[in-house]
Amino acid sequence: MKLLSSADQVKLSVNPNSFSPEFKLTVVFEYHRNLESPPMNVSGVLKLDNKTLSRMHEFTNNTDECKTIHSPFSFGENSNDQNLIKRKKEETDSLYTELYIPLSEQALNAIEKHREKNQNEVIFSFDFIVTYFSKSNLLNNQYDEFNKRRAQISSHHIHQSDWVKNFAPQLGMGNFLLLEFPLINPVKITDDFFLPLQISQEGFMKTLTSMKSNLLKGEWHSVLMEGRKFIEYLYKPDEPVKECLVSLFQESGKLSDKSFNDFSQIIRNVHSLTSASVHSKDVQKTYIDPVFHREDAYFVYSLCISLANSILTKLDRKQYQT
Repeated sequence: MKLLSSADQVKLSVNPNSFSPEFKLTVVFEYHRNLESPPMNVSGVLKLDNKTLSRMHEFTNNTDECKTIHSPFSFGENSNDQNLIKRKKEETDSLYTELYIPLSEQALNAIEKHREKNQNEVIFSFDFIVTYFSKSNLLNNQYDEFNKRRAQISSHHIHQSDWVKNFAPQLGMGNFLLLEFPLINPVKITDDFFLPLQISQEGFMKTLTSMKSNLLKGEWHSVLMEGRKFIEYLYKPDEPVKECLVSLFQESGKLSDKSFNDFSQIIRNVHSLTSASVHSKDVQKTYIDPVFHREDAYFVYSLCISLANSILTKLDRKQYQT
């Protein structure tokens, strides 16, 4: 019994049929068909940085079928043909095995922290326990041994481009689904709100999409730079921009001037917070060289998402009521 561990025989993907985040792992076991049963049971653990990240759901074959030898081999008149005996001992079959690996919120966070330390790659390892039956003699018409064997894949790499394209979006990472953040309203807005901002709704949304893309790549500095660009749409000192924001929020919630000023202060504060991503000096003209981390990027992204969601939802409501 042997685990085939070449890259083209080990397939890790996201299970599309699960409501909660889950990997699907496909591996291949090779066994000597005249001496061994197919794997009866396969279980194991997924590891990250030599620690258990999750346990794999067991794959189980029909036990009675594994115990049964449907076609006992017979040499007939060739019972002394050593070449034939050797050849029959070496004949193999393969069994594709699927295992499912649930991922908790803690597991997803651990993967993100691991990527930060490994140039945005993920390096998993797998430990398997496989059980099967075997027989000590080719001529036996039943298995006489029960076996439990350990198998390992010590290093399985997922490169940044593959993780960003095929894993992170399907696992909900960057969507804040685990934190139950609302997603942006995609409705097309016909209001003239975006004209004073000198940007289309598509351009407004494209900046947020770029933030999310950089978030998935682990490009924290770029997230803040895009956040700065997004905030500048709303921070312009032009009166038309201020007037359209005042009008929108007063019409929607009949806010007082003080309430709107409080809202504007949030925009100014985020603008100031993100300035370090594009300027080499602070307001005191002191040179700065900031280092941004994951929590900084998520904080700014969440603020921008919330602002956009608030504005677009109010515009949508206004459009619906008109």
